[in-house]
Amino acid sequence: MKQRRDSATLALPTGALDLLMPLSCVIGPTGHVRHIATTLGRVLGAGSDGCRFLELFELRRPRGIETFGDLLAAAPCPVRIRIRQSDVAMQGQAVAIGGGEVLINLAFAVAGLAALDRFGLGAHDFPPTDATADLLYLTEAKNAAMAEAERLTAQLLRENAAALKQAVTDPLTGLLNRRGLDQTLRRIQQDRQPFVLMHLDLDRFKQVNDTLGHAEGDRVLMLVAEALRLELRGSDVIGRVGGDEFIIALRGHVDREVVSRIAARIIRRIEGTAPSTDTSLGVSASIGIVTADRHELRLDDLHAAADRALYAAKGAGRRTHCFADAVAPRAERRTDRRKQNRRDGDVRPETGTNAKSPGEAAATEPVDPRADAPGARPIAGA
Repeated sequence: MKQRRDSATLALPTGALDLLMPLSCVIGPTGHVRHIATTLGRVLGAGSDGCRFLELFELRRPRGIETFGDLLAAAPCPVRIRIRQSDVAMQGQAVAIGGGEVLINLAFAVAGLAALDRFGLGAHDFPPTDATADLLYLTEAKNAAMAEAERLTAQLLRENAAALKQAVTDPLTGLLNRRGLDQTLRRIQQDRQPFVLMHLDLDRFKQVNDTLGHAEGDRVLMLVAEALRLELRGSDVIGRVGGDEFIIALRGHVDREVVSRIAARIIRRIEGTAPSTDTSLGVSASIGIVTADRHELRLDDLHAAADRALYAAKGAGRRTHCFADAVAPRAERRTDRRKQNRRDGDVRPETGTNAKSPGEAAATEPVDPRADAPGARPIAGA
């Protein structure tokens, strides 16, 4: 049984129409758009009023509609359309409103919801009865939650990076600490890069601490760290591993003569470092050097060799540097001295672990920095 239709006419101002159906339009008898509601006008853009309906929209449902007369004859009917200019899908209801006119009330299809941001539409552009308003609210809530999650994630990453950096950084000088230095040296070895390892120890630093206090000693350590940064390349590795002990790694293959000049320049620069309260308590430096040009060498063995060279440099009078290959391991030195003593008929015992034979200091081949001509700050490979 067909439902009876009420033929009474309801006059509705366009302002009320825009509030109730902001995505609607009225098509006149000639098929031209006579009125476009506010939100739909923003989607279609300026100049859409007066255009033919089928020039603005591609009518996909119902099928077989080729003219406005076909649509008028089919009304009332559900419609599915595509906006030709923006390729946005919409759906709605078409009804005849008398006088040969058709009112079409539209809504975004699911596939067209992504276009809301594109047209800058918000919940205020839709009536409360439209589910799009709820979807927009949920979308805004989701975007706010995602933005907050991204902010918290970024903050966590920054804090994690800061914690990781702090874990490998000496808090006083900003150089690498022992942990950071070992990690960096292992990576260099894993990349099979040759490098030169230097152990540097300050001379007379204890006198600064004992005389002027630890605060002034800390200031001297910071000045030494800055001197090392200025003297070395950005690609080189610098770390502070103990009170006045520093470790340096020169990346890449650097020959012995170049390394010797670099070490001499480091010592000369550090010799200019003195406490501000007493310039007579200046420090100097001794350096032990080993070349890590064989990848199978263990890091502990390299540190041990550089350490032996450092103590040989200190034993030779400080303020100098010494290469590890000029220093025999302690056990070998002890055995060689005992053999020599037997040949000489001298069998006196060692006086201590740091005892030296008469010719031992000379065998270390220390290099006095004062013998080098003043040089400029080194560049890569120099």
